[in-house]
Amino acid sequence: FASKKQLEELYKLVNLVCKKLNTSEVEGIIINEEFNAGITEFGFSRKKVLWIGLPFWTVLNNEEKIALLSHEISHCTNNDPAKNIIISNGVNILMNTGYALYPNELIPRIELVYIFSLRSAILQLSKYLVVPINLLLRLFAHILWQGAELLFSIVWLDSQRAEYLADLSGTKISGKNAAIDLMHKL
Repeated sequence: FASKKQLEELYKLVNLVCKKLNTSEVEGIIINEEFNAGITEFGFSRKKVLWIGLPFWTVLNNEEKIALLSHEISHCTNNDPAKNIIISNGVNILMNTGYALYPNELIPRIELVYIFSLRSAILQLSKYLVVPINLLLRLFAHILWQGAELLFSIVWLDSQRAEYLADLSGTKISGKNAAIDLMHKL
């Protein structure tokens, strides 16, 4: 995080936009090397953290900077970060559980013992008894993956809605021309 002392003017500007959008102030700003920007909320208190890519910030004029800040902060007024975190965690849980349950082989490999014994014969026969269980595990894994795919499509649709709402809200603060110019540069 850049401290409020280091970026005093930027914090003032960001929090002025927050005030215009009737939302709480940003708790932290991260400056990085990306040609992008974003906002997230973390913790139970949902503290806002804005990150701005310095290369992106430097090519924007003042109106476009307001448009960018308005757009990003508008995501918090629509509760977009919270929704995406919950749904994307659900996708990850479903995917990882599916991978954990999915047996790589239907019939497990058991090393053959060259000397015939009753134990080796039982092992060879018993490996076929797990085939129905492995088939059920594979089926269950595929069901979990389909659920993850459904959640992912919800995330995608919701992210599209969130972008449109953030564009609309941001445009109200910055004006249509600044928002359009910002999108061209992005």
